[in-house]
Amino acid sequence: MKLYRYVLGVLALASCKPLPGTDGVAGESGKDGVAGESVLSATLAFGDPHCPYGGIQFTVGSTVTFACNGTPGIQGPPSALPWVDAGSSVVDAVGRIGSVTTTVLISNEQDISTNFTIPSNVQLMVLSTGTIRINPSATLTINGSFTASHTTVFTGSGAVIFAAGSVDAAFPEWWGADRNGVADSSGALQNCARTVQGTAAKMVLTSMFLIKTPIVVSRTLNIEGGGINTGLINETVAGDAALIVDGTGALFPYAYHSRFSNFTIRGNGISSGSGIKVANLAAYSVFDHIYSVGNNHGFWYSSPENMTDVGWGTGYGAMFIACIAKSNYGDGYLDNTTGNPNPYAQWIGCIAEGNQHGINWASDQVTVLGGAYESNMVNEMVFTRGASVMGAGFEESKPSYGDRPMLLLRGYGSTAQGNTFAVNDTEHIRGIQYEAALVSIESNVFHGRNPSASIGIYNNATIFGIPQANSGSRIRANVNNGFELTQSLGLEQNFDDTALALTPIANFSAIHTVGNITLGNPGSATNNSIAMGFCPSVNAANSSIFFDSSTGKPAFRASNGDIYDFSITKR
Repeated sequence: MKLYRYVLGVLALASCKPLPGTDGVAGESGKDGVAGESVLSATLAFGDPHCPYGGIQFTVGSTVTFACNGTPGIQGPPSALPWVDAGSSVVDAVGRIGSVTTTVLISNEQDISTNFTIPSNVQLMVLSTGTIRINPSATLTINGSFTASHTTVFTGSGAVIFAAGSVDAAFPEWWGADRNGVADSSGALQNCARTVQGTAAKMVLTSMFLIKTPIVVSRTLNIEGGGINTGLINETVAGDAALIVDGTGALFPYAYHSRFSNFTIRGNGISSGSGIKVANLAAYSVFDHIYSVGNNHGFWYSSPENMTDVGWGTGYGAMFIACIAKSNYGDGYLDNTTGNPNPYAQWIGCIAEGNQHGINWASDQVTVLGGAYESNMVNEMVFTRGASVMGAGFEESKPSYGDRPMLLLRGYGSTAQGNTFAVNDTEHIRGIQYEAALVSIESNVFHGRNPSASIGIYNNATIFGIPQANSGSRIRANVNNGFELTQSLGLEQNFDDTALALTPIANFSAIHTVGNITLGNPGSATNNSIAMGFCPSVNAANSSIFFDSSTGKPAFRASNGDIYDFSITKR
């Protein structure tokens, strides 16, 4: 036997669960009785669909009946109840509670016609049958904790304000978002974003929601999904975006330090807007495990046409972590700004595949660490200003790539180190092409199926529009396997390593190629070689051994600058 004890205020009730009944006296149905049946009872918790306020379920054979608790009263002393029902007016219910810490339950439609505040001592709990309609001119401020299921809670066009600590997360379903992704949920997502931006609470995406107009983030916001099958179905138009981050008009910290993580933005691959567009005053944004597919641009840092005098950049310090930009009909990651407004961007372990450009970035001092960049239509990466690319994998396996490079470096002081380039076609593909001075290309590996088809490293450096061989760059310890050695460093343009008597480049030293290896067939006389320190003697470092470009012979430059030749004897 079990005993259940219930307490309501000072009133205690008991419900006993009996032992199984005994059989009746044998005999026909009638006065002598029939076989007895056990009665089973089970306690129903608060919130049960049959007994919203709890109760007991009785089972006799296949018959189930319920004994439900009634609606809690609100006339007794507030301290007598752990919770009260809002009844017909949550405003009146809260008014009667006073300063007592209590939970108010909403199980029906409530109207907020004027500004109203739920105090911090009241926990507001909205059941699945409850809604709160807020009139257009009214604002509901919730200072206490707030709990609701993933159903529509807020209706009407009035505003909701969650005070600090009221909620850890808000859900678009509270404003009527369609979890099935059929109806347009743009308004619901915008209301959710507007409510929690600028607070410590995050906006949580639990399904794929259809949007037809952009969701605008104007203050710091954290949007978090539940994986690749949650996020946004993007039916915005080209030129717009599913999410637009623009802190223009907001107070400091504007939209700085916004974070977007663990969800998908999926377009139709033909006419959808971009996935995420960063417009202004959104520095240090973090994009973590975002999958942008079939959009215009996957991630777009746009022209600073709306720049204000309170910020010098639209989105400097962006960080992309394990993001994927795939099959967007524009670029995967695009910065098409002017004036260097978005420097210091970082890509860590990201992927770009099947876009026009994988990364196409106009701002300076950016870094790529690892990741895979494959089969983008124009270039895998293009950097207009200084960039460091380290440990990334590049691959091309499609025709019509022409002589375009996989990695195009146009900024002074750029670095490419420890990357791998693979070509699986016979097109004339270039691994790295650099078009600026003081570039460092070290420890990269180039693989290709057709040795005559592709160029590992191509020098297209210019200064004031004049091609330069002597750009002060350093090419060291790279390995070409199946790429054309004689076309490395752009020799087909007749660049040489002699100093040019042009004023603009008087302070640049020659290109130094050190320890670069090209692999061909074993014993080949033409396709196995090491180029080491090939430069004019005037550009060689003191106390170094080098190959003099004027004689083709090894030499030594002493610490005082004197040059000593080595003798070479034919075998």
